[in-house]
Amino acid sequence: MELATIRQLPLNNDVDFLDKKSVAEHGLDQTLKSVSYQPKQPCIVSRNQNDVEMQGVVPFNQTRLNLHLLEKETLVKMSDDPVLAQKWVAEQMKIAAHITTLTTSLQEVLFTDFPAEGDIDGHWTTEANHHLQNILKGVTQCATQEFNREVNNNGSLRNYA
Repeated sequence: MELATIRQLPLNNDVDFLDKKSVAEHGLDQTLKSVSYQPKQPCIVSRNQNDVEMQGVVPFNQTRLNLHLLEKETLVKMSDDPVLAQKWVAEQMKIAAHITTLTTSLQEVLFTDFPAEGDIDGHWTTEANHHLQNILKGVTQCATQEFNREVNNNGSLRNYA
């Protein structure tokens, strides 16, 4: 349910996956079209986060792409077809933006409705962060499974942007 809702959200660069200057200069769609998956070592497609690079994604957010969760076959196809990389990045951008929005909203509620005196041991904040991480993990796992299935079973890819 959560993933279906996320997919309906408009794509934006609020979580700064793409270079801000490039997005401002060329627009979000054009900047996203420059994204491609490039293994750091030619001819080696690895699931190790340190061995891969998504061209066009800022270095700080490389690990937030969850490439290590994708099947090796998916990564091979992604290295041959930049459109697959662009679709994956677009979906990860939406997921990250959604979780960021939830986190911000939750923090506003916690700090407004539960002032520090009422949450002395940080119980509410800790619980809230734990639940958000569980949501993120579940959504990411679901997105990964579906993307792997679509790419590797030659299914039609939905529009991720």
